[in-house]
Amino acid sequence: MRALVTVGSTGFDDLIGSVMRPEILSALYELGYDHLTVQYGSSDEIYRANLAQIVTTPSRTPVIEGYNYKSDIKNDMKASDLIISHAGKYYLQCLPNSRFHRQLTADA
Repeated sequence: MRALVTVGSTGFDDLIGSVMRPEILSALYELGYDHLTVQYGSSDEIYRANLAQIVTTPSRTPVIEGYNYKSDIKNDMKASDLIISHAGKYYLQCLPNSRFHRQLTADA
């Protein structure tokens, strides 16, 4: 399954840092999420620092990819089974009326 973490065009260092922690990545993996896309906004330093510290094994190698910003991430949202968001205006307006039918987890 695929998970998407998104923060929009700004940075949310705490959210990006939290989701990239080994125990969170392990929990996601144990739940069946083997592909994580992180739209990290201006939190690129936090993303890259945490990415460099991830340890994988031959039997446990999740796909983790990231980017700073796209003007339209609807395709990423549609492809994801779980969306973790900072709950910005775009996402709060978009998701209730969407046909994504995905679980939304908002970080306050």
